[in-house]
Amino acid sequence: MGCLLSCVACCFCDAAASLCCKCLPSCRNSTSTRLFYVAIFLTVLIFSCICLSSDIETMLKKIPSLCPGGDDDLCSLITGYGAVYRMCFSLSLFFFVFSILMIKVQTSADFRAALHNGFWFFKIIAIIGIMVGAFFIRDPQFLYVWRIFGLIGALLFTFLQLTLLVDFAHSWNEKWCSGYEETGNRAYCCGLISFTAIFYAVTIAAISCFYVFFAFGPTCHFGKMLVSINLFLCVIFSIVSILPAVQEKLPSSGLLQSSCISAYIMYLTWSALVNIPDIKCNPTLRTINTTTTDENGKTIEVVTADLNFNWQTGVSLTILFCSVVYACIRTSSHSAVGLLMISVSLFVMPLFLCYW
Repeated sequence: MGCLLSCVACCFCDAAASLCCKCLPSCRNSTSTRLFYVAIFLTVLIFSCICLSSDIETMLKKIPSLCPGGDDDLCSLITGYGAVYRMCFSLSLFFFVFSILMIKVQTSADFRAALHNGFWFFKIIAIIGIMVGAFFIRDPQFLYVWRIFGLIGALLFTFLQLTLLVDFAHSWNEKWCSGYEETGNRAYCCGLISFTAIFYAVTIAAISCFYVFFAFGPTCHFGKMLVSINLFLCVIFSIVSILPAVQEKLPSSGLLQSSCISAYIMYLTWSALVNIPDIKCNPTLRTINTTTTDENGKTIEVVTADLNFNWQTGVSLTILFCSVVYACIRTSSHSAVGLLMISVSLFVMPLFLCYW
């Protein structure tokens, strides 16, 4: 019995992140730890999506301790998007405190590294405890304040994604250029040209669609301005990437990086355009018509945006997950990008999820 308990106890410490070592490729303990953190983040992400369901919202409203007296105003603060904000707040708080504890931890020899790589049972219990406590925060100002943090986190994570994308495209371009120089295989050169052309084709197609569908109306000034500014930025990036001074300083730079950034900028532009509340400038906007009664007893019709799961949300979540996984793998190197990502990624990502 004691032997069995000791085996189970190991799973609560530094062996928890290595449970799948027999069925997965071998990796260092630090890498498996980051993968375990990604699994925690993904779990919270899934639960956040589930909390947006109307059925879950109805179920939470039936819990007396959360919604005493069935007060709709109070229940609305802790269900739907309120539940997502509270879950993301809990995860952000956990990673923020943990990042403070891990300052200047550079090797596994540091005694704090054991806390980073182990004690998973207690860390999961801590996250769950913070989440449960967050649901009892009923102050309406909580959502307003945390929405501001989410906005700041979304901005930081956008820059983090750009850093990841530049790092990925630079490594990709450098590897294929080296392959062509060492082997003389033209497949590397054709591949670089093909992918660069594909990314630029996607950019041009996206800009054309944006002007036709989101910036065509006479009142769509915001859409026209947004698309035009981002088009100008894409042109500037492309020109700068092939300047002789840049090529001399960074021989591995080229149009592949600028084409990737241009395609990503088009995604960000699309994300902004599909959230324009004017249906004349946003043909993808889905609305819900409801009727209510004003103070004078007159029936009025209210049109609100349908915020259910859509394509933009799905693409955003996919890019978010890919960024998390790439950041986790990339931090195993000792590059400057890796040092940047290991310090901010896990704290900023829950903030981005809140704003999303």
